[in-house]
Amino acid sequence: MVLYENVLRVPASRQSVMARQLEYVAKLGPERMVMVQVLSHAAGACALMIGSLRLIEFEDAPPTAYTEAVSWGTCWTIRPR
Repeated sequence: MVLYENVLRVPASRQSVMARQLEYVAKLGPERMVMVQVLSHAAGACALMIGSLRLIEFEDAPPTAYTEAVSWGTCWTIRPR
């Protein structure tokens, strides 16, 4: 899971609500084997800011990346170089 730095810095609700949300995200790592990363504001805009990305690995097929936004979704097969 990649969070843009502003998600952590800009209040979007009451402090208690945001604290509960961050506690939930912090629990995701150990409980569901999720790696939580923060994209620095200094990194600038990122194409994934408008939607989500899932990286999917299969035993019998090449890895696939799936991006999804409000009105579209796209799959890419990741082939080794």
